[in-house]
Amino acid sequence: MDREEFEWRGRRVRVTPKPASPPLILVGGSTAKAAKRAARLRCGFFPAVGDPELERLYQEACAAAGFSGFVVMPGGPGFVHVTHDPDGDWARIAPHALHDARTYHEWQTPGSAPRSTSTR
Repeated sequence: MDREEFEWRGRRVRVTPKPASPPLILVGGSTAKAAKRAARLRCGFFPAVGDPELERLYQEACAAAGFSGFVVMPGGPGFVHVTHDPDGDWARIAPHALHDARTYHEWQTPGSAPRSTSTR
């Protein structure tokens, strides 16, 4: 293991094991503010929805910051559950899936584009 020390914010630190270089950090979000934040932090951007306008805003903010960022645009469902017992499993996971959906709904801001669907 590489145990090389380095300075960060005025302190000597050592991270083991050595992190990937460059680090792969993606910032999520479904708003213009999130896209701009990802560019400002010089991180990749992974919006929760495949909105081309968010990608455009992110790329524009990256160019302004002198950063060649990257976007991971979602192209399919964010949650898939495959089972031989749909009724039994749905009874077990439904309260958790509902909690997840409600939480994300509470986080939505005006102008965001939430998308939730179920084939159940």
